[in-house]
Amino acid sequence: MHTKASPWIWSLYDFANSLANIMLSFYFSLLVVTTLGKSDAWVSIPVALTTILLLFTLPYLGSVTDRMRRYKPALAITTLLSIAALFLLGLSAAHAATSPFAFGGMVVFYFLFQYFYQAAFGFYLPFLQTLSKTHTRSWVASLGFAIGQFGNIVGLVIAYPLIASSFSLLGLTKVPLVFCLGALLFLVCYAIFHWYFHEEAYAGVEVRSIFPHSLRDLLGQLAALKHEKNVLWYLITYYLFADAILTLQLFASLYLDQVGHLASGPKTLGFIIGILCGCIGALLTPRLIGKIGNLKRTVSGTILVWTILLFGFAFAEGTIQMMTLLALNGFAFGALFSLSRIMYSKIIPPDEPGRYFGIYVLFERFASILGPLLWSLTTYIFTFTGPETKYRFAVGVLGILVLISYSVLQQVKEEYRSPD
Repeated sequence: MHTKASPWIWSLYDFANSLANIMLSFYFSLLVVTTLGKSDAWVSIPVALTTILLLFTLPYLGSVTDRMRRYKPALAITTLLSIAALFLLGLSAAHAATSPFAFGGMVVFYFLFQYFYQAAFGFYLPFLQTLSKTHTRSWVASLGFAIGQFGNIVGLVIAYPLIASSFSLLGLTKVPLVFCLGALLFLVCYAIFHWYFHEEAYAGVEVRSIFPHSLRDLLGQLAALKHEKNVLWYLITYYLFADAILTLQLFASLYLDQVGHLASGPKTLGFIIGILCGCIGALLTPRLIGKIGNLKRTVSGTILVWTILLFGFAFAEGTIQMMTLLALNGFAFGALFSLSRIMYSKIIPPDEPGRYFGIYVLFERFASILGPLLWSLTTYIFTFTGPETKYRFAVGVLGILVLISYSVLQQVKEEYRSPD
């Protein structure tokens, strides 16, 4: 492996997938709810179904790549399939307003993109263990997350003028064009990553089939967590606060539209400011750890700060308050998710990163069941309060979930298996 360049080349993948995903997450809910007039359940239910499929596949596939000691081929397959799904989603979206068949296809491709996009992380994050042999773990994890947030900014900057104009390419315009372009840019950036990132050569075990021999074999990958109580407690912690951010990512543009009453331009600017602050928060993670002097206390403190900021966001009034709270939430989110990668990579068994990072991704996806459904349930229960207030209650519920994650984190012992 070319160790001197690896952290930067590795982080290019974070940039590539974030660039494409932000285009989809920012505009898909608006397309479905505002443009097509459909229920937001068409956004949340496919994501929930994705999680169920990940539950029955990702931990096992992670263990297969651990035995093979090869992660790059699996990363290539899942990434290319996610790119294809996003491109086909864009083509379907172009006709979704007039054709029920095209709308159904759009939802199916949305489901497929969510699955392959998330599955790819199970094969990408294990490289953090290898890179940490020659670079500090906090720097590698922070760099990857920060570059990913920068990819979000670039994606929004590219998408906004296309959404605001009538520019057409090959018959595609506005949101469908943005989705297809996001897929193509993802492909180009991934090709650069794939060419320059070299996986270390290991003597792995020959695997004749990637498929499990039985359902018991498959579920056994998750059942083994009962012997890893420390990892399990942290995964529950991660599940709860990831629940909040994943749900906000799905519905933030809708929230700014309905509650903040922001036009498309200010709404995009608000997202960019929040994401930029997320980059700063991620890059400052090593300094935060050094300043506080303890990794677990740093994670705990960041969770508490983020809880306060979420409640503040739920009560924000006016454009200035909304933008300020969005920026501060972005900073806390960037710091917390960067810290999470660092802490988790230190408490898992160092010789099984594929399986354990597969489970890590899976717990994040479990949030895609509870979080969006909880959001939809909250907005349904408080419909009588009006379109603005019901969404404020939904954000407040997410703040409660993050606060609960702080209590669960206290059960995690500081037993680190990997050095800095």
